[in-house]
Amino acid sequence: CEVSLLVKAVSSGGRPLKGDEAKVSFKLGNGEVCDALELACSHMAPGEEAAITCAVPALAEGGKLHLPDTLEVPVVFEVAMLSCTKRPDKQAMTEEERFQFALDRKAVAGCLFAAGRAELAFQRYSGVVNFLDYIDR
Repeated sequence: CEVSLLVKAVSSGGRPLKGDEAKVSFKLGNGEVCDALELACSHMAPGEEAAITCAVPALAEGGKLHLPDTLEVPVVFEVAMLSCTKRPDKQAMTEEERFQFALDRKAVAGCLFAAGRAELAFQRYSGVVNFLDYIDR
């Protein structure tokens, strides 16, 4: 789904990094933002606000916020999810669309894994398996 997120503030080691609010739009699960935001946003709903505390600086680096690789713990994001489009309805898809969707998500997972983003890649691979849970073995 397409997410629109308002990042109100970011701090590292108790010091502010970003003072101005920033609106970020991204496709959830494609790794366009740091892993900390990807993982947190997958559990948020439109209108929800959150303070996301990340104890592993590497999970907060990079992405559309362009955070440096010199972050100190804790890294705290204050965010509000402005919108999130609906996820694809598996029941409304044809069999071909289901497999293409699964193949696309698997390809994204492979790219994330190759980039060293194992946590997010694992979430994508798990999502593909769950998406195809209706197939008889």
